Amino acid sequence: VPDPKPAHENARPREFDIVKNTFVRNHESKMAKEGDEARTQILDNFWKKRDFNLLTCSYYDEDKERDFVKERDRRIKEDAGRNYLAKLPPTLANSDSLMYDIATGVIRDPERLAEKEARKRAALGEISVLLQQF
Repeated sequence: VPDPKPAHENARPREFDIVKNTFVRNHESKMAKEGDEARTQILDNFWKKRDFNLLTCSYYDEDKERDFVKERDRRIKEDAGRNYLAKLPPTLANSDSLMYDIATGVIRDPERLAEKEARKRAALGEISVLLQQF
């Protein structure tokens, strides 16, 4: 293919013919190369955003999966039993049977029992103040 004549003396010949939508030289190999580059760029962008396998519920990267499992196990051990009262119905969560054994009197949760006793004393103190005013 002969070189196309430039429009003026300082013009450089173009690599791509926009009228024919082809490269002037080596069209097939250049199109294959551009296609490969586009594919690799698309795949790189895809894998940058997606690192979790939804079907197996795990990370593709083994190190990231191992770190996640360690962190999850640590949190589970740390939070085990915490906020168990929030999961119970309010009547059961506030019942005396969770603070001490009603039959034997053995205290199960001394902190909650002390809080309840403090609230009871505070309420009695308010009542006694009101009664003294009369």
